Amino acid sequence: MRACNKFLTAATLGGFLSSLVIATTPIVYPAKNQTPQQQQKDEGECATWAKQTTGIDPAVVAAAQRARACLFSLRLPGSGWPHAVSGTALDGEATLWAGFAALAAPGMVFQPREFQLLPNLLATDPRLPPAAVLAARSFVGPEPTAAECTVLTDHPPRWPDARHDADFLAWYLGTVACERMRGTAWTNWRDPLLAASLAHQRTDGSFAGSWDPVDVRGKEGGRVFATAMQLHCLLIARRGM
Repeated sequence: MRACNKFLTAATLGGFLSSLVIATTPIVYPAKNQTPQQQQKDEGECATWAKQTTGIDPAVVAAAQRARACLFSLRLPGSGWPHAVSGTALDGEATLWAGFAALAAPGMVFQPREFQLLPNLLATDPRLPPAAVLAARSFVGPEPTAAECTVLTDHPPRWPDARHDADFLAWYLGTVACERMRGTAWTNWRDPLLAASLAHQRTDGSFAGSWDPVDVRGKEGGRVFATAMQLHCLLIARRGM
């Protein structure tokens, strides 16, 4: 996977984490006149209390805030994200992942009127599967119609072989779009997805629990990317059952 997209994937995770909470700097007791040693002890106690009370680790929240700030700083003005940190041209795959992070935390990256830009930005990159635009539209509108989703359901997930390729990114994006559509579009996509994915999860040795990187992005993304996409698909499928 490209270095830029590795960074933006991390930023995406940070955006999803940060969307779950509203974080502020902890107020540490006593308020003044404590020694540095007492301050460190108090901060530790405060963080432990916060984690036990809320189930949220303040250190994770702080990391998520930094990720969101980095994500915002990399965005091209009025557009999406570039391929590289210093790039000036829009890159569809980078914009896909960063845009999903923006959807998780809209106030930090996109203004509400800019949400509708995302599908159009993704449509400019022919390397992205059609499911990318439909998945984005399922969040920001206009929602895909059942007829439009036939582009996906007419070609449901199937494990690659000598005659057929597969794109696990397209599986994930199709899963996002069809699950939000529900109805027959979802069942026509979900059932082949589950059959293909579950039958090919590795169970042997150090590969147990993973999926082989046998799709069109396997050489670039490797086992980690392949497994991440399959797990995301299965999590959505479980939620939508």
